[in-house]
Amino acid sequence: MTCSLRPGIDLNRLEAVIKEELAKIKEEGITENEYQKALNMIRSNFYFGLQTNSGRANELGSTEVLYGSYEKLFTLMDNYVSVKREQIQEATKKYFTEKASSSFLPLKRSARCLTSFLTC
Repeated sequence: MTCSLRPGIDLNRLEAVIKEELAKIKEEGITENEYQKALNMIRSNFYFGLQTNSGRANELGSTEVLYGSYEKLFTLMDNYVSVKREQIQEATKKYFTEKASSSFLPLKRSARCLTSFLTC
């Protein structure tokens, strides 16, 4: 998870808000509206990435490396769409734990980013 901030945003508060949102997903799951919004973002990023020859080559190469076959690219969207809201909630409970997370807060207070990522 990566966040870009405007100047003056309290980085510690941002980290707390991210943790609150993850806790909310663990407890309540995500709404149908949030689910559809996420799918729309995934779809648009995927298809916009395929608009250029460079983008297509990158996706084919990445799919070959990550999934063992470039042909998986042709069913990748089906895989994303098949994930149910309940599965997202369960994955959040399993992987987004305090033990499995780390945060980077830049020393320079005027820094514009906070990066929180998982080490699964």
